[in-house]
Amino acid sequence: MADYCAANGIGLLPYGVLGGSFLTDKYLGADVSTVKADTYSKGKYGSVIVESLGGWGGLQRLLGELQPIAQKHGTTVANVSARWVLQQPQVPAVIIGARNASHVPDHQRLFSFELDSEDLSKIEGVLAETRQPTGDCYEWERGGRF
Repeated sequence: MADYCAANGIGLLPYGVLGGSFLTDKYLGADVSTVKADTYSKGKYGSVIVESLGGWGGLQRLLGELQPIAQKHGTTVANVSARWVLQQPQVPAVIIGARNASHVPDHQRLFSFELDSEDLSKIEGVLAETRQPTGDCYEWERGGRF
């Protein structure tokens, strides 16, 4: 889809950039046995973690790369996650679902930094080890293969 949009001058407006909250500091080092898929979003993205990242260990590897980058920029893993998406071609904005008003000040810091080439290389290195969807972006959600 991204290639099609780039070829046709179409921007993307991604949602789910925090993976149902899994791409936040809260889950770095967390024991999977303590995690509850208590929302639709967590259930959905929990399945993606299993299919794409190779399970909880894969998520922990990704969070382990994001956390030092967040420290470097004086921000949070959530903001590094969202910033990475914002810096992708064809992405002029993202949709972030703050669960409550206490998250808003942190999300505002998203615009106080940019990821540099070293940051991007570290993130891409972890993502290169993951499985990628093989078909249409909605195929997996409809019961197709990832």
